[in-house]
Amino acid sequence: MTERGAAHHDQPPTDKVQVWEAAMSALSAEAAEIKAGGGWRRGPRTVLQAVGLEQSELKLVKLLGWLLSPDGHHGLGSSVVAALLNRLDIPYVASDEVEVSLEESCFDPTDSTVTRADLVLRSGKTCVLIEAKVWADEQPEQCDRLGRLWRHEHPALVFLTPWGDLPKTAVCSDDSWTAMSWGDIAEIIIEATSVSNQGQNHSQAPGVWDYVRTLQLFQGEQRSLETMSADGATCFYARHWKKIDEWVALREEVLTSINVALKDAFDRNRTLVAPGAEHGMDDSASTSYPTFELYRPAWRRFPISIALQWQPQQRTGNPWPYIGIRAYQGWARDERLMHLREALKPNLGRLNWLEYKRGDAFLCWKHIEPTDGDLYRLGELCRTELQQGWSELADPIDQFFADAPSQSGG
Repeated sequence: MTERGAAHHDQPPTDKVQVWEAAMSALSAEAAEIKAGGGWRRGPRTVLQAVGLEQSELKLVKLLGWLLSPDGHHGLGSSVVAALLNRLDIPYVASDEVEVSLEESCFDPTDSTVTRADLVLRSGKTCVLIEAKVWADEQPEQCDRLGRLWRHEHPALVFLTPWGDLPKTAVCSDDSWTAMSWGDIAEIIIEATSVSNQGQNHSQAPGVWDYVRTLQLFQGEQRSLETMSADGATCFYARHWKKIDEWVALREEVLTSINVALKDAFDRNRTLVAPGAEHGMDDSASTSYPTFELYRPAWRRFPISIALQWQPQQRTGNPWPYIGIRAYQGWARDERLMHLREALKPNLGRLNWLEYKRGDAFLCWKHIEPTDGDLYRLGELCRTELQQGWSELADPIDQFFADAPSQSGG
């Protein structure tokens, strides 16, 4: 490092950096308070979304069938049936027996095919047939076939979609269909819970409200700001976006500085105190992962190396370089390399190269982060870590290969 560089490095923090650090501390405290109160939320908003069912037509219909069954453990009794019939202007009789049928089939003698109705609700002499859609298109003549095959029950025909569209395949039965949205279903259930709560001590199952919320968020007719209300984390960003964006912009500068520091450290002098090691460096413009590696020719049989790697274009995550045992493409899951990793565990523990993810190109690794983010020492730290890694691992790797079977393969 030149005297000029050293002088720059020893300068006290600027006023701007001090202001930034004070602001970061204040914002960190504010964020921690929001998190402690449960207002800082990320990820899925409902259980159904968490398990990937928020747009599953089959599962959403099955849950609707559950809510329409008066004896279900949802705790709503027949109030959902009553609210649905009320929406369709059909009288509800509390003494009528209710039956719910899912995926009900009917044979069509005209062409020897079978047609299925998503949901059929029968309450006394009343019949409601629901054909539901989320993403699927209508099948040829689907709604006309449904109307014709269930005609003997004089059903109320409901076409249920995210936006309340009318069916396109109801050419002969177009006047018989009622368009309804999944948002309408959510409103019907909310109405039913209100009625059910009057004068009763029963409580609804938590799944009822998770289903309602899922329909409002992902299948509602109007996905309003109220429905998609911002949580504490979103509001936090809205309040402080200018300062946060200013800090985020620093990431690109940091990644550029890391890239320059490491290329300078290894391009200038690739010789390390690593007896018997071959050196390799891939820092071409086409690579997204510049890599400096140490290896012995015998290791190419598997092949592996002790490698340092970094990601100049990484948009998120840990920006610092990482060091470890690198397996070449197609070898990361090789059983013999898994055995190698197990055999080296004591050595890796001494190096603290303990991060691991099965199938990753690195059999083990650790990030190299200088104290206080000191980029001036990063190259030196990486060279030292490589030398320590070589000293600790080279001979045990040689011994493992000497004892391993001679066959190779990826």
